[in-house]
Amino acid sequence: MRGRALLGDTSGRIRRSDLLLPGLFGLLGTVEIAVQGYRPLGVALGTYWLAALVLCARRLAPLAMPLLVAAIYALTPVLGFDVSEPAAWILLPPLAFFSAGSMVPRSRAPLGLASVVCALVVVFATLDWLTSFDPDLVFGLVWVIGPWMVGVAVRETLERNRELAVEAERARADAEHAAADAAAAERERIARELHDVLAHSLSVMVVQASLAEDLLARDPGSAVDAVREVQQVGRDALGETGRLLRLIRDEADELGLRPQRSLADLSALVDDYARAGLEVELVVDPAARSVPLGVGLSAYRIVQEALTNALKHAPGSRVAVRLERRAGELAVEVENDPGADEPAVRVESGHGLAGVRERVAIFGGTVDAGPTEGGGFRLVATLPAPAETA
Repeated sequence: MRGRALLGDTSGRIRRSDLLLPGLFGLLGTVEIAVQGYRPLGVALGTYWLAALVLCARRLAPLAMPLLVAAIYALTPVLGFDVSEPAAWILLPPLAFFSAGSMVPRSRAPLGLASVVCALVVVFATLDWLTSFDPDLVFGLVWVIGPWMVGVAVRETLERNRELAVEAERARADAEHAAADAAAAERERIARELHDVLAHSLSVMVVQASLAEDLLARDPGSAVDAVREVQQVGRDALGETGRLLRLIRDEADELGLRPQRSLADLSALVDDYARAGLEVELVVDPAARSVPLGVGLSAYRIVQEALTNALKHAPGSRVAVRLERRAGELAVEVENDPGADEPAVRVESGHGLAGVRERVAIFGGTVDAGPTEGGGFRLVATLPAPAETA
């Protein structure tokens, strides 16, 4: 628990976006220090860039940022350089304080405030004892506490957006399930009607055909009437069957021939979840696109269920989706990291994984799912896809 309290994103990776602001501030500070001719130059640039490089890891350890930057801030005057002289030194500490507010989960916000307050004490002591600058309370509130409060406000806004995204996804899933249940019930009703129509019509046709056979030799006229009755009942049955089948056609697909989802639809699926807050990397083996339609539909649904679970339980996480065509099978792998924050809302587990296992079992495939060492989740499913049926 202590390690988790100090860390933010536990994936152990620094994003490119994390380098942008520290790099920009580093360049601005370098230009100012060089132009103004501050001395000793090595200490001025070395400590300034050290603080900038430390801030590149602010997503990994947001709670430690205020203390680390404050420590570098205090070390610089000890090495002989007055940090109150360059204006650029005003930029780096607030970024650390902002990170402690925006990147620390809500449940650990008091720890973030404690880290900022400790850093404030270190910075004030440094400015008061080791420099010519005389800080006051207003300066501390604006320069130290202010960025932390802004960070907290940003975090709350982002968490609320994630909460709304999860709620919207859950509502969409509930609506889809309700529509699917209603459609299944309607198809079941139509199937019963078709059964009744066809069973009655076939029974009449069999009786009339037998009667025609009996009458063919002794009463040809009556036999012809019986055959005509068979024809009429058949026509009526065909007409009634056509009427019932038209009930299950929809306006967008008049003949009911719209294809099911396939691997070609994965890009659009990934885009939907990206807009909801996930960072999804999709890699599809070109050979995988030639799998049978049933296998492709099942792979699509497996990926959809895995992305839904990642959005619910690890909002803001990075998800890697890989599909690979191997000898006689299609491998579907979905892995997400634990996300930068706690889940915005608690969602009951449901039966998503059980549904995946059932879907894979139909094809005689395998499923392996469970947490990773880094705190994320990994699902690997294999579906038989022999080359001769591709």
